[in-house]
Amino acid sequence: MVPLVPDLIRDFSHLSVFIGAGRLVPVIPSGQAEELAALIKSGGADVTVSWHQGGRELGEDDIQAAKRWLARENIRRKVAA
Repeated sequence: MVPLVPDLIRDFSHLSVFIGAGRLVPVIPSGQAEELAALIKSGGADVTVSWHQGGRELGEDDIQAAKRWLARENIRRKVAA
């Protein structure tokens, strides 16, 4: 969710961000996840958005997507730094 757009985008070039988003969340338009990702990317972060067909629940598909994201070589390297 993007409750506000900051005037200043900070340097996020040292961050890798995982966003798990549900397509069926009734109170948050689906475009909000992409807007949040774009804001963080504009600061230089490596952003991954993973969509699932549910709502706000955490499901097995979210867990598997997060595991794959964490297993990427550049994520391990950045976390270890």
